[in-house]
Amino acid sequence: MSEVADILADMEPDPLTPAPQTSDDRCPGALRLHEAADGLLARVRVPGGLLTADQVVALSDAARTLGDGMLSITARGNVEIRGLHGDDVAGRLSRLLAAEGLLPSMSHERVRNIVAGPAAGLDGRGFGSLVEAVSRLDRALCSTPRTADLSGRFLFGLDDGRGDVLPLQPDLLARWISPTHAELHVGRTPVVRLPAEQVPEALVAAAVAFLDARDAAGESGWRIADLGHPEAVADAIATAVTERFAEAHRIDEPEPQTGTDLPHPGPIGDDAVNLVLRLGRAPAATWMALASRARAGDGLVRTTPARSIVLAGLSADVRAHLLTDASALGLIADPADPAYGVTACTGLPGCDSARADVRADVVADLAEIDAHAAAGGESSEDRLPVHVSGCERRCGHPRHTHHEAVARPRDPERDAADESAYATAVVHGSSAAGAPLPDGHDPLAALLSARHEPA
Repeated sequence: MSEVADILADMEPDPLTPAPQTSDDRCPGALRLHEAADGLLARVRVPGGLLTADQVVALSDAARTLGDGMLSITARGNVEIRGLHGDDVAGRLSRLLAAEGLLPSMSHERVRNIVAGPAAGLDGRGFGSLVEAVSRLDRALCSTPRTADLSGRFLFGLDDGRGDVLPLQPDLLARWISPTHAELHVGRTPVVRLPAEQVPEALVAAAVAFLDARDAAGESGWRIADLGHPEAVADAIATAVTERFAEAHRIDEPEPQTGTDLPHPGPIGDDAVNLVLRLGRAPAATWMALASRARAGDGLVRTTPARSIVLAGLSADVRAHLLTDASALGLIADPADPAYGVTACTGLPGCDSARADVRADVVADLAEIDAHAAAGGESSEDRLPVHVSGCERRCGHPRHTHHEAVARPRDPERDAADESAYATAVVHGSSAAGAPLPDGHDPLAALLSARHEPA
């Protein structure tokens, strides 16, 4: 096992004491399971997307023996197991996860939401690896009792300087501006500049300042943007950080920052590869195969908010074989693949709120597009993403410009073969959960095959 994997493996679990519930936040976790139509659902937090090969094996075993045999990656790079069933399934799952260090804190397990640039330290861009910073932030977060009051939706970000974490809209983000210094952002706006070595503790201090400001105002928002006066909270955060860290300084006249895309599927740098899971899910056998490949590299399996997996430290031969084998494993290694950029919610039968088996519909239409592409159809990595939802909640939607397709209510008078079963639109930014259906009625297959923004 590599040195970076050792950093993560050293995190020992606490005794299995249930976490106290301090809010109405119903976000699922590894201990608080969600009851779905297809069984119980567990969401395992993976700070920075960093898993050891042994942890991947444990997750795969849990999916295979307790769940439906599949593992999903969420839009924050966390891992979900669905279809959990059986006697004492919650206890069996928690013991299995704790044994591999996947539950280092029972009181904080749902608040360990940390995203990090997936290519940091792998391709010569940015200002180096974020593995140690992720580990230190996770430890500081879990060792601070006050941060147990954070919502399971509150998000921390670590950006190596290239800006690929900014579009994910973390509540608090540290963006490196040099090998030795970083800027602390509240949302997209940098408010404090400080030495990079102080980033983990500064982010935790900022989170505590958010909680204090929220409670003092008598509010209950889960995220900074939910509060009535987020600008005042940002000022309180900047004040708290600069008062605690002598070398931290406010940024004069801060301006919101823009970001860049997460890496496309395929090779990264000289020895890494980025492989996207089709519709964000893959069977346990695929994850086991990736764990085996990781052992031939740096020992880590990196899950990403793009619902992909990055392996690094690979020899040229191992990487070449992995790229060749990707399709057989159900993974996307080519940005021209028609399935790249297509996401979907759970849909029927796993979700009672859904109106359609959206995943089956997407798979069927992609099969037709694959056949067309094989016959010479055009493809482009510049296509807009597509997200398909079974209802207006739009679970798992992207936060940047994309096509959305939302299942329409069933109409007995409408022909079963009607291709306008989905309402469609181009959404600039984040879809509004619960918003009315969009006005468009393009066939789903049309969106999947030609995804440029209309003129």
